[in-house]
Amino acid sequence: GEVLTVGLGDQHAGAWVAAWLFSTPTLLGGDWLQATAAGQVAVRVPADATPGAHRLAVFAADGSVIGWAAVTVAAADGSTPSTTLAATGGVPAVTWALLAMVLVGAGGVLVHRRRAGLRTV
Repeated sequence: GEVLTVGLGDQHAGAWVAAWLFSTPTLLGGDWLQATAAGQVAVRVPADATPGAHRLAVFAADGSVIGWAAVTVAAADGSTPSTTLAATGGVPAVTWALLAMVLVGAGGVLVHRRRAGLRTV
C-alpha cells in the first residue's frame, strides 16, 4: 500500500496518463491520472501486490508508452520510494499486449458514451 512517486519529465507536465504494474497487469490509481506541473504522478502500490520484481509502465492518453521502470515490492517500512522512468527504446511484447488492452477499453468507452449521448438527444 505504499505510494510511489513517478517522474515523467517536464514534457508530460499536466498530461493525463495511465500507470500499470506488471507481472499481473494492475491499473494503478483506478483510472487516468493527471501529472503535476513538475511532470510527476503518485500511485499507490496495492497492499496485496506479490513481493518481488515488477515493472511499472506509464502510458500517455494516446496509448503511447511514456516509459517504464523496474520496481521491487517489499514489506512496507514507512518510506516513500521514488523512481524515474527509463527511456522506452524497444517495446517488449507485454507492452504491446497492454497497449492493445488499453486501446480496446478506450474504444469501448467511446462507443458507450457516443451511444449514451445519442439516446439522450
